[in-house]
Amino acid sequence: MGLKSVKILLLGAVIAACSCSGGGESDGIRWRAQFAWHKGDATRTYGWEPTLKAIQEKSGGRLAIEFFEPNTLVPDQGMLSAVSKGAIDLALGGASRYAMIPEGLGLITQGVPMAWSNPEDAYEIYYESGLLELLQKVYADEFNVKFFPSGGSGRYGISTNFPFTGLDGLEGKKIRASSTYASVVEALGGTPTYIPGAELYMGLKLGTVDGMVYSYNGFVTQQFGEVLTHVMLPALVTPPVGVFWINMDSWNVLPADLQEVIALQIREDFIPSTHASMARDDEAIEESRLTTVQLADEEAAKLRELCLAGWEEIAAQGPSAHEAVKILKDFYGVRNEESR
Repeated sequence: MGLKSVKILLLGAVIAACSCSGGGESDGIRWRAQFAWHKGDATRTYGWEPTLKAIQEKSGGRLAIEFFEPNTLVPDQGMLSAVSKGAIDLALGGASRYAMIPEGLGLITQGVPMAWSNPEDAYEIYYESGLLELLQKVYADEFNVKFFPSGGSGRYGISTNFPFTGLDGLEGKKIRASSTYASVVEALGGTPTYIPGAELYMGLKLGTVDGMVYSYNGFVTQQFGEVLTHVMLPALVTPPVGVFWINMDSWNVLPADLQEVIALQIREDFIPSTHASMARDDEAIEESRLTTVQLADEEAAKLRELCLAGWEEIAAQGPSAHEAVKILKDFYGVRNEESR
């Protein structure tokens, strides 16, 4: 064999070795993830996207995530089933939209009305009062899913296309709302009416509804500020918590240190991502020139009392729901004692 042939063989061996053992993403774990909401959504902009970018960077190339837009790999309403079965590795959405979650716990995951009014309380309820452990067990047992809560959603509450100064101003008005939020609207004398988010702008413009229970970021991102005039503070929940749903088999193959990277990054980002989104809410209110209706303390207390009735309805749906509501009630019971 000539020298030239030997060189060619050696070069081929080097190329083959590099292609088999080279570093980077080819050696790492690859996940497929689907968003429930389109680019520009608050939870995606301030929560999921920066958190997952940081996780991939800190993984040192061991985890690469390919992202897909809503309804690309699976229909939106099939995301929980898909991640449960391993058709996708990671689903990023909102739990309250999935009726298959038992005992109304999807609503608990997101936050029932007045469950928390700031990200610090939401964080403490999830991470220090036992709600995360409770919900992680439910999602693992029922769906083969590892669950983590996402911040980044800002405020979720009542805004209208008519002037009002307090809770009694909603009487007789048609307000877009669903689930336990619809019960709150009804208790305030309004008529809860459901319209999909994609149809809400025209519904407000044409008078199909007079107001909405929705994310305040939508004043700009979905142009709702063009057809609204007033917004209520406090919101009904801040933040409406999003979800990281990870297929349990995909989670279990990760090395322990990478699992810790994911869990810690999600936890560390929860509060600051929500404050970033709340700052955008404030800008959206100002840009849309909406009138802020700040409830007086006695009216805010009345609103919380009305919301508690919805908590009891959820608690009656099963033992896990009962325990989740107890966590909420115990948290605010402690707070009430501390404030005396």
